Amino acid sequence: MREQHRVVDASLMLQESAFRREALFAADKPDEDIASIAESAHDQILEEAREVVELALRSISEGHLRAGRRTRQNFAVERASIYGFLAVGSAKRGAPEGQVWAQYLAARTAVNQAMAAADNHFPLDIGLWAPADIVQAAELSEVHKAEMQADILAFLDRGRADAMPPQAAERFRVRQLKVAPLVERIDLADEAYAFLEKSNPPVAYFLKAREMCKGIFAPSGGSPSESERSQANEAVRFLDARRSSILSDIRCLHLLLQLQWVAITGDRIFASERCPVPHDDESQRRLLETVAALNQAAGDGARNVYRLLEAALEWIHGDVNHARDLFRTLSRDSEFEDATRVTRRLLLPSTSEHGYKGMVEKQRNEGHWTLSVEGFSSTIDLLSRDFPNEDLRVGRELRRFNIAFNYLGPIADPIVRRGSRS
Repeated sequence: MREQHRVVDASLMLQESAFRREALFAADKPDEDIASIAESAHDQILEEAREVVELALRSISEGHLRAGRRTRQNFAVERASIYGFLAVGSAKRGAPEGQVWAQYLAARTAVNQAMAAADNHFPLDIGLWAPADIVQAAELSEVHKAEMQADILAFLDRGRADAMPPQAAERFRVRQLKVAPLVERIDLADEAYAFLEKSNPPVAYFLKAREMCKGIFAPSGGSPSESERSQANEAVRFLDARRSSILSDIRCLHLLLQLQWVAITGDRIFASERCPVPHDDESQRRLLETVAALNQAAGDGARNVYRLLEAALEWIHGDVNHARDLFRTLSRDSEFEDATRVTRRLLLPSTSEHGYKGMVEKQRNEGHWTLSVEGFSSTIDLLSRDFPNEDLRVGRELRRFNIAFNYLGPIADPIVRRGSRS
């Protein structure tokens, strides 16, 4: 339809790739009445799937092909899956390690981009099975093996079953069980650590730091204990002392951010809606420094929640104008794309039980106001529906609110919402 009749449709192009992968799955099943596909044909089918996905994504980005949010997400996941299959296939056929490694790096990049684009568990699953299958199938150098083990741990740490829908959570736990044996007994004795530190310092530092506090990432979840909080502190000091070596490594920076949050707040980052931001300047500075480095290293793969954290910390502690630029970009990128863009994920609670105090400056449109807040140089948004008992008008003083943050920017958040205390 596409090649002979020029029917160019995003959904059909996505189906092209999916049908090719399904053909390979069917051919690999011994109980199916389908002839086995030769290795050369196997690679050709995957290459054809990759080409059509890349063509679709390129056409979408150039504005030549229309595609909805869900379709674009599916393309990103499909691309990651194809690159993963290519790398695993090379490993299983005994291809040279350099070829396997190059294909795996392409797969890892595609997975990170898919995780930034898609709001489901599929990219995470690909990020786990691809390195796991390669480690089991290929003869790898200690450096490459350690790096893939580090990737498995990093992807495990980025997944939270308690935040997933039931079916996705079940699949994630099944995947956890499958890959756990590959990372449970990583031998990082002094000799191995010294070798890795010379050949690939970020991997050595990631594995060492995570080993210091692996209980924090146990599947059981729950708030970290005081002992685990102390371990997080120790691991943070270890990584901070090697910051210059990890500034371009997403795994180390993500781990550092997670551990800093545990050490400072005693809880996991984004453990709940309206996750409280610490108040003291030094903690805000350290967190801002880390999340800004993480987003810079991730580039197009930076996840929206961490872009939000950077923007919020910049607004609270850093450059307000830069923060506004970050919020504008985040708002534009999530418009029509993310139904959760208005979810208030972060909260800066007032140190006073009476909350912050502000002055209504202007009405932007029906139900939407601008509020200046005592102690802050920049204004925040205010929604009439959040304060139904207030007579909102220009010049009116408003009390008893905290400052929340969503992808649109800072917003007044009532201390008492619909009869319950926030």
